[in-house]
Amino acid sequence: MLNKSDVKKLPNILGQLLLLTIIIFGCFALNKQVHATIVQQPLEATQKRNINQTVGYTITNEPSSLQISDKKVSYYYLATRQKQEFTVYIDILNGAHKNTFDISVNTGVTNRNLSVDYGTPLSQSRGVTVVAPFEFEKIVGVDTTKYGVEKNSRTTVTVPADTRARVPVTIHMPKKHYNGIMSGGISVLKENQQVNAKSTLQNQYAYVKGLVLQQGTADIQPQLDYGSLKTIAKDYQPKTIVTINNSTLVNIEHVSMSGTITNKLNQVISKVNVQDGEISPAAKIPVEFFWSKKNFKNGHYKMHLQLNDQNNHRWAFTRDFTVTNRQNILKAAQYHAPINRLLVLLVSVIVLLTAICVWLLVKNHQKKD
Repeated sequence: MLNKSDVKKLPNILGQLLLLTIIIFGCFALNKQVHATIVQQPLEATQKRNINQTVGYTITNEPSSLQISDKKVSYYYLATRQKQEFTVYIDILNGAHKNTFDISVNTGVTNRNLSVDYGTPLSQSRGVTVVAPFEFEKIVGVDTTKYGVEKNSRTTVTVPADTRARVPVTIHMPKKHYNGIMSGGISVLKENQQVNAKSTLQNQYAYVKGLVLQQGTADIQPQLDYGSLKTIAKDYQPKTIVTINNSTLVNIEHVSMSGTITNKLNQVISKVNVQDGEISPAAKIPVEFFWSKKNFKNGHYKMHLQLNDQNNHRWAFTRDFTVTNRQNILKAAQYHAPINRLLVLLVSVIVLLTAICVWLLVKNHQKKD
């Protein structure tokens, strides 16, 4: 039984319990919800000296407590776990002029030259991975709460002159555990870069910071598998494209690749050769054999491809195939220059005006006669 003094103390006790409950749940919510905003500050004198004067800016990545200590690299190589949520920070050090920067997060894509590209957006990179546990852009985002957008893999930020922008990048690890690594990149590209007026090509300079997310510690042996072979028209010429799949979540480094296509007389029709390449985790590699139009004929052929890495792993693939649609492929490979309608209109007007002038001169000459 409660006495009168205990009853009087009861509201105070309940109030304290309610306050403690609010604090506990508040802390829990703050721990679960990863929110951060872009913070901008004037550059210090030492930071100004670090700016790449050629492009007018540079970027750095702030250290993370999740960095694997034995990875002596300048990019993020993080030990993660399933369902984990955390934030890393990229600093943009902007130079003497106000600039707008495009910031994007992209999956690492292995191209035909065995180089890993971190600048290909998700819309173009779908279908270039085989056993990926997630799409990189869906769990890594540029958190721009300040501008009303969250967990977005692409955004822009305008930075005043001589200012540092601290950009948070949030990672929301998937629920399912995986063993190995997934790799991507955080790209920072300055908008409206100057173009050489004498050239039709535009060079754009972007900084990319690697982001590797590791789970598990088991030693994984790399494995490459044959995917497919097709002969098509691409880039205005016939090509045979062989797809090789990295079916493991490991990065394969210092890869050499050599391959040939031979005809029924064992003559080499096409070949590829790449040294010191790299294959990203879960990648589909499009190996391209180029054909000359002179040697491209219907017939039976043999493709042989060999790859080796720095740890003496060796993979060899041989496939027989037949080309039966030479004419259709050559027709599709023809270059059709785009029609400049404005130029056509201008030439037509000039021709018409010239014809009118000639007609008037002839008519005037006839009157004089």
